[in-house]
Amino acid sequence: MQIASGASSNFVHCFGPGFRFRADRCIHGKGSNKCGRLANITRPYCALQTAVDEGIKVKQSGLGVGLGAFASELYNKREPAASPVIFKKGDVVCEYRGYVMNEERFCNRYSLMEKAEYTFQISRDPFIVIDSLDSTAGVARYINESPKGFPANAQFVKHPDFPEVKRVLCRAKRHILTGEEILARYGNSKGYYSSVEKI
Repeated sequence: MQIASGASSNFVHCFGPGFRFRADRCIHGKGSNKCGRLANITRPYCALQTAVDEGIKVKQSGLGVGLGAFASELYNKREPAASPVIFKKGDVVCEYRGYVMNEERFCNRYSLMEKAEYTFQISRDPFIVIDSLDSTAGVARYINESPKGFPANAQFVKHPDFPEVKRVLCRAKRHILTGEEILARYGNSKGYYSSVEKI
């Protein structure tokens, strides 16, 4: 697997040659009341519904690495409603969703010369990744790594209700304010993520 320059070997977040987002439509609503706006980056919802219902806006990262995930001022679940705090310490920000793959499926999908985009390796032995490229994975894939010397405001944790299933949540390590980019540590090369902790 080829990894983008500067990317961790555990989490690949890059754009490869010929990369194109699918042009999906927002699934918010029911029947004839479905939103229908384009949801090519924030699928399965459009950017507006993602900002309102999930509290996350996807836009250019302040780190100069492409897109990033930011706390949205439009979030409708914050308490109190006028608070600048979008996610309180300990809140689940989002879940890293996608297709769970073993090494054989992963290698069948990605050649050695191709970059694996938006994959989260959660185990080395056995090799397990969550691949969010072609799924309705949402916005966790846009959470960038916190640079050295800059503390992360979020962390990836094992899903407490599904320990046998490889599911990963992103939790706020501290209060995350309106407009703040959501950043986490990706882990290291010691096998199962040292940064993915039990809740």
